[in-house]
Amino acid sequence: METQKYNYKRFKPDYYTFDNFAGPKIGEEAPDFTAFTLQGKKVKLSDFFGKPIVLETGSLTCPVYAGVVKEMNKMAEEFREVQFLLLYTREAHPGEKTGPHSSLEEKMLRAKESKKVYAEKRLILVDDVNGPAHEQYGFLPNSVYLINKNHKIYWRAQWNHPKETAGNIQKMLEDKPSPCESTSQFPGGVDFSALLKGGKVAVKDFIVAFPKLLWKKFGPNI
Repeated sequence: METQKYNYKRFKPDYYTFDNFAGPKIGEEAPDFTAFTLQGKKVKLSDFFGKPIVLETGSLTCPVYAGVVKEMNKMAEEFREVQFLLLYTREAHPGEKTGPHSSLEEKMLRAKESKKVYAEKRLILVDDVNGPAHEQYGFLPNSVYLINKNHKIYWRAQWNHPKETAGNIQKMLEDKPSPCESTSQFPGGVDFSALLKGGKVAVKDFIVAFPKLLWKKFGPNI
């Protein structure tokens, strides 16, 4: 995807399609991708194959990611036999303070800032500025995938609910059959202060977009 199209300047509901969860399905091979660590080391997802993986998406301006990061850090401490990865994406809610990424270098800087701001303890991976890895895994702002030791998708969710994720990690480690993917309609946690990282523009865009997001998801059933 073109860099400017992927890294939108202003948030709009049309940039996300929650009724069609793209990306690899349960039972499919986990798509490999190339990314960089915050130290600049080039790695592939397949470098971590052979052990269970939890792959989550997030960004500095994503209030949903910000709302679950503490629980995910604790989870990573609990499940030490699992490799926890955070794929850093485009800014979910860009604004005048934190705008869209214009280069890989800028994306790396935002990822480093996010690590500091949220005390992120997991390994952060940064793909190219136009988000090829994010595209492979469905483009959503805070999705989560469990990848088993045979590098198959064991379970996935549009929104990361840490308790649900932890329960399914345990099932994966016990080699139990894959559960159905999460059907949760709402985020697992929200920290609205993340919008302020984008700035006043990000807050305004979210307020304007929220009713449209609800209508887009639930329509007349609201």
